[in-house]
Amino acid sequence: MFSPVTKRSSIDLWNDLSVVKAPDRQQLDKIPTNLRLLLIALESLGEINFEAILEAGKKLNLDSKRVEGVAIWHKPESLAKRASGGETIELDLEEARSLVLIICYLAKKRQELIRRACSSIELTRKENPSSHHSVLLGDYLARFEDIYREHKLPANSLSENYTRELAFKLIIDLMFYSTPNGHRRLWKTLLSLSVG
Repeated sequence: MFSPVTKRSSIDLWNDLSVVKAPDRQQLDKIPTNLRLLLIALESLGEINFEAILEAGKKLNLDSKRVEGVAIWHKPESLAKRASGGETIELDLEEARSLVLIICYLAKKRQELIRRACSSIELTRKENPSSHHSVLLGDYLARFEDIYREHKLPANSLSENYTRELAFKLIIDLMFYSTPNGHRRLWKTLLSLSVG
């Protein structure tokens, strides 16, 4: 069973996410979509909402103002501003670090559920890619598609096959990020995606 992270280990986790050279604004702008997708996958799997993000930040002893900014950033309304040409709510490097820790914390708390979903995905791929062998996986996919559309992510990626494969990939990624070193793995992935 996952136990709450202590203040000392939270500092250690934060220090694990240091960078030699901070990404510039253009590179940093590539990170939020990946973090948002992971949050959507978690939200589709279980009860992840504004309050859950705030509670995770509190358990991790993260700066409350920064965590609140991250939680507001994830709300679909913040994307609506961007889509309508309103003020963009950007994610800075420290907020990105906070969100990495929050995502991994939430994934650890739901590791058993993520494992079950991964097992169902494996079974689905072996037997019939178009079927869903468990209520858990079927419910997850239905919620994922709804939340994905609500967040107004790129419209060219709304085909059923694309969203199903993306939903599967994200659950598998969350399995890796739910491990003790998952935060480092996610941070390294995000920084490598932001380059180029």
